[in-house]
Amino acid sequence: RRGLGFDAPDIKNPDSSPTAPEAHPSTIGHLGFTGTCMWIDPSRNLIFIFLANRINPSRDNSAWTDLDIRPTLFSAILSSLRH
Repeated sequence: RRGLGFDAPDIKNPDSSPTAPEAHPSTIGHLGFTGTCMWIDPSRNLIFIFLANRINPSRDNSAWTDLDIRPTLFSAILSSLRH
C-alpha cells in the first residue's frame, strides 16, 4: 500500500484504503495527523490538498475518523471530474 514512499490505494482491501474508492491505482499521497491530506493522481493530472485542524478542540476528536471526511471529500472531487 505504498508508492514512492507515500500512501497509495489499497487495491487488495479497498474497504481499508486511505483514499477514495474511485482513486486510480497510481495515486499517491499522505494523511497527516492533524487532518491535512494530499493526493496526487497522475492519471488525471490532479493534485488534491486538504488543509485542516482535526485536533481542535482536542486530539481525542474522533469525528474525522467516524465520518471518513478525507476520503469522502476526495471521492466528491473525483466524481465531479467524471461529469
